[in-house]
Amino acid sequence: MTEPADHTEFVRRYLRQRHAKVEPDPAFAERVLARLARRPAELMGLAALRLLPATLALVMVLAWLSIRAGADSQPTAPQTTGDDMIGWLIEDTGR
Repeated sequence: MTEPADHTEFVRRYLRQRHAKVEPDPAFAERVLARLARRPAELMGLAALRLLPATLALVMVLAWLSIRAGADSQPTAPQTTGDDMIGWLIEDTGR
């Protein structure tokens, strides 16, 4: 089994060989710190705004599927003509 120091050196060499040779511009650190300085509520609001379109699309698809499934199926509750909800709840359905 290899020693952790050997493994660490291997990983460092591997990453050094495959480095993209791209360095961030000087203002990169300032932009990162500015983003980290935001309040958590502001960050959650921005995340919610980014997810809003996908959420609305999912709601629309689920509503469409629900409407399609409801149109094809038969009602499961017995039809009552009166306003007696308690009687409808305890009514024997013959099962």
